[in-house]
Amino acid sequence: MKKRGFTIVELVVAMSVSAIIVGSIVALLVFTQRYSQFRAADIPARDEMKNVETVIKDFFYKFDNNSYPAPVVETNESESTLTFGDGRIVVKKNISEEQNYSYSLALEQFNKDKNDWEHQSQVVSTRIQSVTFDRDGNIVRVDIKYNDSHGNERTYSFLLIKRSANTTTEPTI
Repeated sequence: MKKRGFTIVELVVAMSVSAIIVGSIVALLVFTQRYSQFRAADIPARDEMKNVETVIKDFFYKFDNNSYPAPVVETNESESTLTFGDGRIVVKKNISEEQNYSYSLALEQFNKDKNDWEHQSQVVSTRIQSVTFDRDGNIVRVDIKYNDSHGNERTYSFLLIKRSANTTTEPTI
């Protein structure tokens, strides 16, 4: 009986298949590692937006007085305002001398004795590119455009829902 080994062609095919499998695994591991580093670098920006959301929601629900009128949205080039109950959020774009800018979110409460708005607190961020309020009845959608840690523009959105069941329109008498 003649001893038979592997031919050169069989060895080359087996080594090629093994190299393709190993190369795919290495490429997948490198991609996974880089992707996780990329996502981890964005955590501070997302945490900052989550904190801004928490501040806005806490303020909104603190002064949402469960009654008319529905929230009011006013916007112009440099300022956007969301007025609700006895509170309002004023978003202003601040430009410095170096042409850098930041956004400040001023949280204000209406003082009935003085018939004027009083500053309660403020949030300032250099990551934020814009803040828009879009109202549909009792629901206000807040879109915050910001730069992540890599300089890419992202949008962080959340909803504010007025607690009163009958605030879509002004009451008629």
